[in-house]
Amino acid sequence: MAANNTLKNLFPWRRSLRARLTLLFAALGLVPAVVVGYFVLRNLTQGMDVWESPGVTATMESVRMVAKTSVNKLVTTLSAHARSVLQTQDLSAALANHDDAAVSLLDRLHTDSEVDLVALFADRGDEWVQEIMICADTLTLSSRDVDLSLQLTSHQTRDEGYLVAAFPFEARETRYALLLGYRLGPEYIPHLESIAAGLTYYSQLGLIKEETRHSALLTAGLVTLVALAVALVAGRWVARGVSRPVENLVAGMQQLAQGERVRVQARGTDELRYLTQAFNRMAGELEESRLELARAERLEAWQEMARRVAHEIRNPLTPITFALHRLQRLATAEETPQSDKMKDSVNAILEEVEGLKSLAGVFSDFARLPKPEPVIAQLNDLVRSVAELVEAQGTRIVLDLQPDLPETMVDRKGMRRVLMNLVKNAQESGADELHVRTWVHDRIGSGSILSEQSRLGPGSRRGLLQEEHVVVGVADTGPGIPKEALDRIFEPDYTTKREGSGLGLAVVCRIIAQNAGALVVKPGDERGVEMQVHLPYPPAGSVQ
Repeated sequence: MAANNTLKNLFPWRRSLRARLTLLFAALGLVPAVVVGYFVLRNLTQGMDVWESPGVTATMESVRMVAKTSVNKLVTTLSAHARSVLQTQDLSAALANHDDAAVSLLDRLHTDSEVDLVALFADRGDEWVQEIMICADTLTLSSRDVDLSLQLTSHQTRDEGYLVAAFPFEARETRYALLLGYRLGPEYIPHLESIAAGLTYYSQLGLIKEETRHSALLTAGLVTLVALAVALVAGRWVARGVSRPVENLVAGMQQLAQGERVRVQARGTDELRYLTQAFNRMAGELEESRLELARAERLEAWQEMARRVAHEIRNPLTPITFALHRLQRLATAEETPQSDKMKDSVNAILEEVEGLKSLAGVFSDFARLPKPEPVIAQLNDLVRSVAELVEAQGTRIVLDLQPDLPETMVDRKGMRRVLMNLVKNAQESGADELHVRTWVHDRIGSGSILSEQSRLGPGSRRGLLQEEHVVVGVADTGPGIPKEALDRIFEPDYTTKREGSGLGLAVVCRIIAQNAGALVVKPGDERGVEMQVHLPYPPAGSVQ
């Protein structure tokens, strides 16, 4: 385990999704380039090895040697014919007679030896001059051709393709050159030159092959480096687009684990966007669960404190009440001016004691509500009974009750207490009239229940808001609830009334939670507020 941790510390990229994706995409881009480069180099090398095949070089060398041997044999034959004429001095004697004997001699040589060319040139100082030409073709030899033939032993004319050999001799104090030749054809010489050029090229092919191989390796290396760079850049870009939403989710999870509020921006593919949206919903629900838990913990603490406060208040009130009643009887028995003052003081103290008893009762009710007794009830009937009691006290209530409102299973006493508490709060807001309405929320066409300004009471069943259910709304036209007070209205110690205990909405929320309902507070746009009690129907088989 320690070795694995050390390895991870040495190579942090092993733990990075972006780095792994970058290397993966780079490998996917580089591997094909390396494979293609390998096969190209291999085929190129094999092709160059074929070019430098020893069989080709040997064949061309054999052809050259055959051609060279053939030419040498022809030149040797021409030399033999020339010696037969020049060594016997027949040609020199014929030239000395100044008649046509030289022409006859050379014509006979042409016929007997079956050579294709017999020519005689005389040296006139600065050039060779043709004196005799015996040839089937119209052949023109220049002074340069004679010089080349004398210097090279043999010479090949390009146009007609004659192999010419020149043999010098002297006669009549003049230098002559006897030219004998065979006609090889005009294509013979280009073929010999092509063979010579091919042999020269193949002799240099080894050097060319090594240079080409090095150049190909260098090119392949540069192409591989460029492909690697492009693959790394493209892979990093693609990996960044894929990993960033995941990294944002990881960072959001870390913040969520630390208890912070988190909302991750949805990016990337549809799947990643869906995952991010699901995470945001989960984070929101977790935040609400945390708030609910915190509220529940505070509420439990307040309940324990309320139980102790109620106990501590009630214990001394009983003897105090008994003592005050004795003083009251004594003051009544004695008719003196002091007794009248005593009776007034005792009555004032008894009123304060009754107030303390009432406060102790509120604390006691908050600490331990009576066990609910759910029955089938019609909410419209409960609303009407509560409205009659309040209107008897001089407050006008406008009712808007849905006639066919379904019945629901609730604790009548508890729900009556909820409605009385909400109506009392609305009455104490200073509004001229109250509006109480009932309706059915059917999920379709009813709009969203919760908004940015609305608040959900602690312990409320949030899933109920997505189902069909009945609603009772108590609205007033008073000054409303300040924005800064919205997040504190459910706290047991928070109240805006001078004589309020701050426990009213806390008790309401507990009773609604016992009836598997939800309390939604919806402030008005400018004034007033509506308290909505959401209850399930049809009657549930069990009550929370």
